[in-house]
Amino acid sequence: MKKYIIYSIIYCCALQSHAQCVDNGNYWNDSWVSCQLSENPNPDRPNSHWLLYSFHENQFIDSTHFWNANRLGESNQGIAEAYIDYSLDGENWIELGLFEFPQANEALDYAGFSGPNFESVELQSILITVSKTFGDGNCAALAEIQFFVDTTQCYGVLDECGVCDGPGEQTWYLDQDGDGLGDPDNSITACEQPENYVDNDLDSCDDGALGWDEIGPIFSEAGCNGCHGDSQIGGLDLRSYTSTLMGGNKCGTNMFSGNNLVSIITISTYDGCGSPINPPSMNDRASGEINAADLEKIQHWINGGAPEFCTDFEALIDMDGDGYFSYEDCDDLDASINPGSEEIPNNDVDEDCDGEALIIDEDGDGFNSDEDCDDSDAGINPGSSEIPNNDVDEDCDGEALIIDEDGDGFNSDQDCDDSDASINPGSSEIPNNDVDEDCDGEVLIIDEDGDGFNSDEDCDDADAGINPGSSEIPNNEVDEDCDGE
Repeated sequence: MKKYIIYSIIYCCALQSHAQCVDNGNYWNDSWVSCQLSENPNPDRPNSHWLLYSFHENQFIDSTHFWNANRLGESNQGIAEAYIDYSLDGENWIELGLFEFPQANEALDYAGFSGPNFESVELQSILITVSKTFGDGNCAALAEIQFFVDTTQCYGVLDECGVCDGPGEQTWYLDQDGDGLGDPDNSITACEQPENYVDNDLDSCDDGALGWDEIGPIFSEAGCNGCHGDSQIGGLDLRSYTSTLMGGNKCGTNMFSGNNLVSIITISTYDGCGSPINPPSMNDRASGEINAADLEKIQHWINGGAPEFCTDFEALIDMDGDGYFSYEDCDDLDASINPGSEEIPNNDVDEDCDGEALIIDEDGDGFNSDEDCDDSDAGINPGSSEIPNNDVDEDCDGEALIIDEDGDGFNSDQDCDDSDASINPGSSEIPNNDVDEDCDGEVLIIDEDGDGFNSDEDCDDADAGINPGSSEIPNNEVDEDCDGE
């Protein structure tokens, strides 16, 4: 960082009450000496030994270098500790800090020491208040101070753009057609150059209008005039506006209809004017090549009437303000429809003007992706029948079909009688009733003694001789026929 150095001489009675009397020395072996306490310029400091440095104009001070009292036998009068304050107006003080100073060695080559750093703060005055010396404190002394000035700061006037002594805001001119020349009728003022603006007003046709001055150089710079100049291959002379406008032998003035001229430049044996033009194409024949950007500019000129002067360029219409003129915008009343838009599928609208509306039906089931909730599975679409209890929404109605008619918590695909809440896979089987309560595919029949009578009708299913079909044996106190007697 480049710095200026201010060697500070400590002022005497010329500053009246703003300094204590000092000698006029300006060398490391001379000293300022104060042997009397006096009122401090900073009202927050007591009567003390102090030094005040006031600059003629505000400075930005960063580093400092001090030489303490170094005269032979007097280094004990040097400052051991001091408060340093600074001010912008000499009245309101800001404390930088309390600092300790090393004692000088009274040597001839005494080099001093690095002092506090003010970090490039802006100030007018610096006040040093001695709080301790290396002696008895009756006298305080200091030889010299260097203040280093930060010259990267502004010592002039900051303009409205934050530039030191700068010009302020500038006038910028719209360069709508990107040719580096600005529109004198369309300007703004700003500190920084806005996008699409330049610092000159030299373009009288900055609205995209083109004339021969912009188009003619395209042909000459690409070397087209070598063939279509003096030699006039195909009867086409591109050296001037008048000769160009006459066209060639094949197309004549139709060369300026549609995209005929651009096609002649780029397509070999182009036949858009009736009969094919002898190969190769103009781009292949010329020493240079007209690039895509210049081809677009040529077509734009033709769409505007191919005038000699840009001021005669036919106004191009952009009704919806989307940046595309009506000749290239397939719907110039809708700003969302133009060649730069993204296609929205399945809405029967050609947003990007490519001649087709985007239809997406990935699974080929006849339902587009905007209505098909799973366009990767042809079995899932709004026309499908719902298969119950499989957690799949086949008909895309937002719900998978769950059937549990009897509300027993078992869906119909696992409940063998979904009309009876007592019959489901979680029920207990009731024996001998010809009902499959637990849906295991079997009804429970119990006939422990194998006599052909189930337990619900056999009064002793452990004895095959006792059942409703047995004959009663008298006087044995056994009910063999289960009649209850």
